[in-house]
Amino acid sequence: MTSRPRPKWAILRSPVFWHFATLVVGFVVIMVLQRNQWFYYDEWNFLDPERPGPFASHNGHFSLAPRLVYDALLSVVGLSSYWPYALCVTILHLLAAHLAWRIAIRAGAGAWSSTLVVLVFVFLGSGGQNIFWAFQIGFVGALAFGLLAFLIALRPVLAPGWLAAATAIGAFSLTWSGTAIPIFVATALLVLLRHRWRKALIFLIPGAVLYLTWYIVIGHVGGVPTGSFGATLAQLPGFLWALFATGFGGVFTVSIVGAFVVVLLTIWVITALTRKDRPSWAVPLASLGVALVLFAAMTGWSRAGLAGPEEGAAGRYVYAVALLLVPAVACAASVMLARWPVLRPAGVALAITLTIAQGIVLVAEAGRQAGAEQQTRALVCASLDLALDAPTTYSLEAMPDPLVAPQLTLRQVLALHTDGHLATCVPGSYPPAVLEIAARNLVTAP
Repeated sequence: MTSRPRPKWAILRSPVFWHFATLVVGFVVIMVLQRNQWFYYDEWNFLDPERPGPFASHNGHFSLAPRLVYDALLSVVGLSSYWPYALCVTILHLLAAHLAWRIAIRAGAGAWSSTLVVLVFVFLGSGGQNIFWAFQIGFVGALAFGLLAFLIALRPVLAPGWLAAATAIGAFSLTWSGTAIPIFVATALLVLLRHRWRKALIFLIPGAVLYLTWYIVIGHVGGVPTGSFGATLAQLPGFLWALFATGFGGVFTVSIVGAFVVVLLTIWVITALTRKDRPSWAVPLASLGVALVLFAAMTGWSRAGLAGPEEGAAGRYVYAVALLLVPAVACAASVMLARWPVLRPAGVALAITLTIAQGIVLVAEAGRQAGAEQQTRALVCASLDLALDAPTTYSLEAMPDPLVAPQLTLRQVLALHTDGHLATCVPGSYPPAVLEIAARNLVTAP
């Protein structure tokens, strides 16, 4: 008996096709928007010719993996192009989006709902700081590899081989940044609830030993102060409001909607957990909810008293909240659209509208970051020319761009030039006004 031939355009009805098309289009769009980006702020800590070893703490984070990535890229391409650095963070961003899609489906969400929710996330302009700043490979890499371990732990049967893979990947995620800790804990909880305590301990112990050993030996040195206990406690509620309402609300273009969505999802998941006929998605979504609570608590405690409550709306934090909520939103949308099919056209329209809105924000964020970064590039090149023309005139400890690159001194610029990493700094490739600004910045050390 011969099978019936598939319709010519049947693939266009597949949510899997549209998901991967989203990733491909997202890659092209993001890499085009990366064309004017350059090195910014904390990146200079990783590019410093006298940078510490790979195990050194960066602002309290275990940053082994991103340091090794930057060391490799610096040795191969130097500072001749930002694209290889941008390529790394773009791939990690799209990997995180794909893993969130896979987790949503494995948890029980419909493929179409998951595809539409992830569509918005791929072009998340509200989290553009993590998409365009290559330094955020630490932040995004921690989330991506944490989600990969979580996805493996979601398997119905966690055989020894898969448990070993989840354990190794979970430990590896901790080497990217402390952002991995909440997902690492959530994965351990998921393994405990679905595969019993022995497997949970097997998953938990290697990563915990690795991280605690690093912290005790190295990581406790050089951390960022968190502010006084009283100041942190006073600012924490405002920080959390900014994170969930102002920040996450930006995904929906209306601030209060973010907090409203989080509250509704929380009630929905907790209610599902208490039911006798508990749905399949209840435990994984609750575990990711624990990750979200831990992320908010850790971030708020470390940043609220130091940077103020408004810091909660920063794009890098909005990105993490949105990513962790992708499976819950997809599952909720699936349940709602299955119950009221008449809402499906409205759901598609909403997803497309939010994607367009976020895409507009994404383009604006790319321009904003590129403007600051290209100014730094011009000042670095101008400072290099000035120092080469008059080696004894300027302070080696002066900063070419004290506002956007306060970590970078003239001494480091000259060392990067000596190593051949600033070959693209052509004399006169900047406006004369930049030369004047650079000369003023270099007169005295701060």
